Amino acid sequence: EGDGFWGPKIAKVKEECAAMFHEDLLYLAKSIRLVFHDCMGNQDYGCDGCVDLTHPDNKGLDTIMLKHLSILRNNRQWFSRVDIWQICALTALDISSSRYEQNAPHFKMTFIGRKDCPNADEIGDGGDKVDMYPKYMNSKALVHHFYQYFGFDARCTTAVMGTHGMAMAHPWNSGQGDGTFPSKWAEGTPWVLDNWYFKGFGKPWTYEIRPNYEFPDIGEKKQWYWQSGTQGYWDGDGFQEGRLIMLDSDMALKYDFSDYQDQNGYIYCKTSYEARHHGPQPAQAVPMCPMAYDTYDIIEEYAFDNLKFLYDVEYCMLKMFNTGYRHGMDGNYKMYYGYGTNYY
Repeated sequence: EGDGFWGPKIAKVKEECAAMFHEDLLYLAKSIRLVFHDCMGNQDYGCDGCVDLTHPDNKGLDTIMLKHLSILRNNRQWFSRVDIWQICALTALDISSSRYEQNAPHFKMTFIGRKDCPNADEIGDGGDKVDMYPKYMNSKALVHHFYQYFGFDARCTTAVMGTHGMAMAHPWNSGQGDGTFPSKWAEGTPWVLDNWYFKGFGKPWTYEIRPNYEFPDIGEKKQWYWQSGTQGYWDGDGFQEGRLIMLDSDMALKYDFSDYQDQNGYIYCKTSYEARHHGPQPAQAVPMCPMAYDTYDIIEEYAFDNLKFLYDVEYCMLKMFNTGYRHGMDGNYKMYYGYGTNYY
């Protein structure tokens, strides 16, 4: 961004991204989600400006892809679609992390000229059909999954999962939520990136199977919830009654339920003596889930140190954004920028 030629051009795109976010602050989390889904590719490219909207994991991304389109058209002379998506996501991270943290890191665009995939339309609908998470999710599977796609270690896996804390789950898109209503992962302001997500792991979470009768095209989904009761939960402006939710991928950061899953990935251990269980046996007979060896200490660290969390997010997100051509599991990543290649 400090380059005399490219710096002003990147700054112009960031201004346009910021204007878009000003229309609706919930676009901040959607922009970050878009880039995460984009960079999760199976073929030669990593981040390539393409998301297959026919895949159920990508449901709801069409809105933010359309919002990015006008910015792309204004700057197509200089930037690819994936460049625009990444600049907007970095802008979103800047805005969301600095709201309450004066010493938050600055998320800089370090490379430009990324190549878009060849098999997508103008908004970026196309490319690989990729599951965001393995269907059989536990602590070991989560860390392996993020290593496979991004070269992440346990710390980067934990840090990037923390961006769930500024997001909302919409049941008509994902099948997750509070009944037929959207639900948050964490207390705090929905569009602010901070460590409320990690503080929430201390709550008594309950496992449930959502039948999603109202959304038959989505079908049954698993999730964990915490019911606020009449005291409510803090949403940044006041206290609201309702449910916070976590997915198996979130809970796998603290608990290792790999020995308590059936062949379909359903979990048969509990995380609190207060929590009920979805199985037929009484809650008292359900064993406690053991702690996740690789990531438990990291979530405890982030829960007490917001700035450490934000700086780790900065490092790990930039590592993700720089993922390009990949060759196997040997850690040899090939990044593609325009007409040149670079290995690291």
